[in-house]
Amino acid sequence: MPTFNENFGFKESPFELYVAEREPRINEYAVKPPYFEETRRRISSLSSYILFGFRGSGKSATRITAEKETWKELGSGSATPLIVTFADFDSILRSKKVDDVTLNDIIDRVAFLTIEALLLWITNEAEQERLLELLNEGERKNFVLLTKAFYLNLSEGERRLSQDDTMKILQQNWRNKSIDWANKKWSSISKIIGVLVSAISKEKVGTEDISKEITELLQRGNSIQSSRMVLNKLVDLVQSFGFSGICVLIDKVDEHPKTQRSTEETAKLIYPILSQVQMMEIDNFAWIFFLWDKVKSHLATEKLFARLDKYAHSDVVWPKDFLENMVNKRLMFFSDQKIAEIDRICSDETDAVAYIDMFINLVQHSPRELIRLLDVLTREFDSKHAHLAEKRRLTGEDFDAAQDVYVRDVLWTVYDNRILSQLLRFNTSVFTNKDVQQAFRISPAGARGRIQSWEACGAVSLTGTRAPEGETGGKPANEYSIADPRILRMAERGLYDPEKLTEAPIDEDD
Repeated sequence: MPTFNENFGFKESPFELYVAEREPRINEYAVKPPYFEETRRRISSLSSYILFGFRGSGKSATRITAEKETWKELGSGSATPLIVTFADFDSILRSKKVDDVTLNDIIDRVAFLTIEALLLWITNEAEQERLLELLNEGERKNFVLLTKAFYLNLSEGERRLSQDDTMKILQQNWRNKSIDWANKKWSSISKIIGVLVSAISKEKVGTEDISKEITELLQRGNSIQSSRMVLNKLVDLVQSFGFSGICVLIDKVDEHPKTQRSTEETAKLIYPILSQVQMMEIDNFAWIFFLWDKVKSHLATEKLFARLDKYAHSDVVWPKDFLENMVNKRLMFFSDQKIAEIDRICSDETDAVAYIDMFINLVQHSPRELIRLLDVLTREFDSKHAHLAEKRRLTGEDFDAAQDVYVRDVLWTVYDNRILSQLLRFNTSVFTNKDVQQAFRISPAGARGRIQSWEACGAVSLTGTRAPEGETGGKPANEYSIADPRILRMAERGLYDPEKLTEAPIDEDD
């Protein structure tokens, strides 16, 4: 039998790629949600903004699409900000706990990424040497000072590794450039550094000794004032090359091994910035955050209090019709406009709309997970029907099987094995602290800690209160619910091996 793509006439799989960074043509079939234009406007106007969204809600796709449009404007000669993408926190967290991250750590990394982005942009211009010659003495001094303090302080190996990651982003924005061009970038940057190296090695610009300023910059205190000073110098630097300012796009905060399983640890990582209103109010400098929605509640606690009332922010909402449109646009794009809706590839007796609704509800309106689930559908179609010679269409059986395979394979990568095992053993969709105590034979404090760990990873949520049984005037108990329908499906359909659950014995406290 032909493959799924051959069976329906797709030039490529419409659902094979569901990570925005790996979709170089995503802007050709992306469905722009209502908050996209607001994000795009704030990037252009250099106005700080926070976009909260659940995992897989399209935050990174929004960031990448906005980047593309901003770079496109720059190519047309418009005054635009220099886009700096901060989406990898390993350089900060490699040797530190999240609790130990300081404002200086974040500012130093932003400075490095800004200089790196500027150097890459300079090497993209035809008249590189002329651009450098246009700098006056003060601008050249600022360039040397910042490059020495924040870029050359890293080893060449670390700088090259970072440039490789950054090039993956920029190649999506500069699609007319070849891979060969990308490989030559390092030598181009080295050439520019060579132009400055004599001044840097002598720590002089002209006849002026700047060694003291470099030392002061490197040894500055961890204060709001010193951080603002560094960012203002960076703004002056990029403006000397014609940019309107700097826009730092902070994404994937929850995807580092030290943050990915904890909403609180994720909140702590960016708290040094969000805790200081002054850091969000720097002229010609903007922070645009793309954050896990479950982080928001931690930023309103006594422990991690941020003035979100002072920051412009929005929550990602993907209505059902947006997601249906997203699926249809992919079908259209990858079929060369031949297939406009999914029911065109389903059997007559299959209610395609109802099954897509079921898919949307299962993945909690997540566009990324919806595409992932549809990719499972295509792969299972090929696997189960490879022995057939004739062409066929999708049936309800195919949709049901895809959901089971998706849940069985994906959930163990989403949640810590111990937590998922606990919830599967518990096998209760709505519960109170007392229910957990009784089921696991643990103390109230142990049950409370267990529920908090379930909440921290987003598996359960507080959904109401329950009146005390057989009592009058007692304090209502908090009532919790399983927040992820995939967990419910796994439990209800037995999509796991009970003998492989990693939960400790049922009568042990946490």
